[in-house]
Amino acid sequence: MGDVRIRKSVPAVVKRGEVFEVKTLVSHPMDNGFMFTRDGNRVPRRIIHRFEALLNGETVFRADWHEAVSENPFISFYAMANESGQMEFRWHDDDGSIYSDSAEIQVICRTLRNCPFPGWQDTRQSGWHLPFAGPLGWPENRICLAAILLFPATTTWAGRSATCRMTIS
Repeated sequence: MGDVRIRKSVPAVVKRGEVFEVKTLVSHPMDNGFMFTRDGNRVPRRIIHRFEALLNGETVFRADWHEAVSENPFISFYAMANESGQMEFRWHDDDGSIYSDSAEIQVICRTLRNCPFPGWQDTRQSGWHLPFAGPLGWPENRICLAAILLFPATTTWAGRSATCRMTIS
């Protein structure tokens, strides 16, 4: 088969325990073996007979397909992640080919109160915050919120880096 194109839609960041939607589409003719060419020759059966979605090596979704599936099969399903990792997709073809793709998923806490990430402290007075003072003497939680709004990745202040995982829920 020529060029197989895989398209997927997976959220890059999800909340711990949150159900999220995953969508995939693979370009494939899905020849069922019942068609004939103009010369009268039968087009051999060639379909994707299995689709698998794995999160950190564990199967989260699997579908077995048969002749009635149309070409360029699209599939949408729901999953839940409790830890960050890689979601891998595999399409198994009748001819033994396996088409695969993957996406990285980052899991964040629902709230700061139940956040198990290292480096967070519960002070009981001001809630959860980063264990170091920010620039200009601002409270750490305000800096972290500002960092999320401006720079959603790792932010560095005075040689110290911290990845903000603060969410408003």
